[in-house]
Amino acid sequence: MNDAGKIRRAIGTHPRVIVSRIIFAGMILSALTIGMLSTTNMIRLIEKPFPGFLLNPRMVVAGAGQSHWTGINAGLKFPDKIIQINRKPVSSM
Repeated sequence: MNDAGKIRRAIGTHPRVIVSRIIFAGMILSALTIGMLSTTNMIRLIEKPFPGFLLNPRMVVAGAGQSHWTGINAGLKFPDKIIQINRKPVSSM
């Protein structure tokens, strides 16, 4: 092997090394993006009331929840659909 080949191997420019670095960088970028989106969504919920259950966009009670949440204690469960709140019709969050 010539000197250029030895230097290239020493600094990690083998095609497998380059591909693995690109994949690693993509994974890091994906994790950072998911973290930023999650943080942004959580910040939007600050100071908003929590009804004691989770809803999906169709106003259906989610299957996940803690047993001590007020909505779950009141008997709401999946797939109950919320159609009114305080006797006022609702169609979206």
